[in-house]
Amino acid sequence: MSLKVSERLKIISVKLDKGRTKPLDRLTQAELLRLMEENGIGMDATRATYPKLIIDRGYAIKERIVYKPTEHGMKLIELLESVDERLVTAETRRRAKELVAEIEAGRMSYEDALERAVSEYLPLYQRLEDRFRRGSSEIAE
Repeated sequence: MSLKVSERLKIISVKLDKGRTKPLDRLTQAELLRLMEENGIGMDATRATYPKLIIDRGYAIKERIVYKPTEHGMKLIELLESVDERLVTAETRRRAKELVAEIEAGRMSYEDALERAVSEYLPLYQRLEDRFRRGSSEIAE
C-alpha cells in the first residue's frame, strides 16, 4: 500500500504520554576520544589535546569523570546547527577525507578539491557569520 500526496487518512487513535526528558548520557574522556577517532576527528598526535581545549574555551566542564556542555557550548552548537546540520556532525570531516582521497587517487587536483570545498562551505560560513553578527547585535541592544 502506498500513499499519495494530499491523500486523507483516518485517525484511529491518539495517545499522549506524559513524561520527562532526560539529557543524553555524558561522555568520559576515553569515550570522547574513542568517538573522535571513530569519526575521523583530529589526528592521532593531537586528538588527546581536545578535551582540555573544549574546557579551556568554555564549551564544557568536567564533573568527576564526565564532560558536560556549558551554556556557551550549547549556544555554539545551536548556532552552528541553525546554519546547517553538517556543521555539528562528522559530515564535514567525512567530506574533507573524501576530497583528500580523490587527490591521493589522482582523480582530482589539489586546486580543484580546494575549489569544491570552498564552494560547499563558504556559503555556510557566510550564513554563520551573518547569524553570529545578528546575534551579537541583538545581545548588545
